[in-house]
Amino acid sequence: MSFTSEDYAYNKLLRKIGITGGGIKATLLRVAIPLSVCWLPLAVFTIFSRTFWTGDSSTSFISNFDTQARLLFSMPILVLAERRILPRLGMIVDQFLNGGTIRREDRGAFGEIIARNTRFMNS
Repeated sequence: MSFTSEDYAYNKLLRKIGITGGGIKATLLRVAIPLSVCWLPLAVFTIFSRTFWTGDSSTSFISNFDTQARLLFSMPILVLAERRILPRLGMIVDQFLNGGTIRREDRGAFGEIIARNTRFMNS
C-alpha cells in the first residue's frame, strides 16, 4: 500500500497558490501558512480580550508555555515530518497485514478503516 501527500487538501491548496517543490522557500511557506492560520488569530483575539500579556503565566497567552509549544514547535515539526513519514506508512500497514497482527477475518474492516481515513485526509 502506498501513501502520498499529493492529494491531501492542504497540498492541493499549496499547488493552487503556486507553492511547489521542496526548496527552502516552499518549506518555510508550508510551515508559515498553518502557523498564521492557527496562531495569529489566537494572538489577535487575546489582544482584544486583554489576555495576550497579563504578567501571569496561567492567564497570559504569550507566556503560556503549553500553548506556545503546541502551536509554535509541534505544528511545524508535524508539517515538516509529513514528507518523511508518509512513504513509510505503506510499509507499516503491510507489516500489520503480513505480520499476523490483523486476523484474516478482520482484514476487510481494517481496509475500510484505512480507506475512510485516506478519504478524510484527501477531503
